Amino acid sequence: MRNMPSAEAERSVRFFLAGRQVSTGTLEKIAGLSRLLPPAGHYAAGLAGVAEQNRRGGGINVFRGEVSVGGFPSYFPVAFAVKSSLGFLLALLLAAGLVLARRVNPGFGALVFLLPPAYVFLASVASSYNIGVRHVLPAVPFLAVGAAVVIVRGLPRGVAAAALAGLGLLQAGETIAVHPHEISFFNLAAGGSSRGHLWLNDSNLDWGQDLVRLARELERRGAEAGTTVAYFGGADPTHDLPKARFFDAATTPLTPGLYAVSSFLLAAAPELMALRGDAPRAAGYERLRRAVAERGIPEGRVGYSILLYRLPDERTPPP
Repeated sequence: MRNMPSAEAERSVRFFLAGRQVSTGTLEKIAGLSRLLPPAGHYAAGLAGVAEQNRRGGGINVFRGEVSVGGFPSYFPVAFAVKSSLGFLLALLLAAGLVLARRVNPGFGALVFLLPPAYVFLASVASSYNIGVRHVLPAVPFLAVGAAVVIVRGLPRGVAAAALAGLGLLQAGETIAVHPHEISFFNLAAGGSSRGHLWLNDSNLDWGQDLVRLARELERRGAEAGTTVAYFGGADPTHDLPKARFFDAATTPLTPGLYAVSSFLLAAAPELMALRGDAPRAAGYERLRRAVAERGIPEGRVGYSILLYRLPDERTPPP
């Protein structure tokens, strides 16, 4: 925004706020601020957009197999617990244990490290926009630095160094083990990434990141031309899979064959389309979800976000 001409910055602010359905009065005030100081107007527009989205509901939230428009109060604490590495969580537990055992006197300095994370998590309880643990990531550096300080002050130097090195190596091992699928990471205490869909979805698991990998997998199988792709994400699947059939929930029939289906579509696409008032696509995604659940034969996955199923011929039961 600093590099935009002021008129262009104001137009961008107006376009963004109108898309979030912010009231005219608020829009004009922020547009006026943008004329005076574009970066400040940009920041204020972001805050207003988030507030309005939270008030109206940002979309469909997925949490432990349930869907909601209004959000889940425990969503972000649970997301933080299952998406954080065990190395990091153990560091937090060790630091908390040292404080409770009075090996460390927190003092005033603890407020510097604890108040920002507390604010982030308390604010998240009322959020209706539960789509990803990334929304509480500002708490992470405060917790990491605070835990490291407590461990260093609460243990002998050599023990503290060994503990931090061991926990750091554990986190590195967890990262290497899931690479290149870091977006879909879930720690082993939560069942690992292969069971992440039982906890969360959306940008915690499926952000459309495996489309290129899907293209490579179908090429390896020689199956691109015979595969139906139901994709969720911001990429253009026709670019990477020009020979595939793409699933339009309103029109595409569920014929026998191989299907590549994004995890988020199975979790919440019917509800999302219904929320948007698109009844034909809501019904189409529901048919796909039911067909996969009732007669789909699993044929693997691509990363953790795209699932492969084969739909056999649908046999009509005798009367």
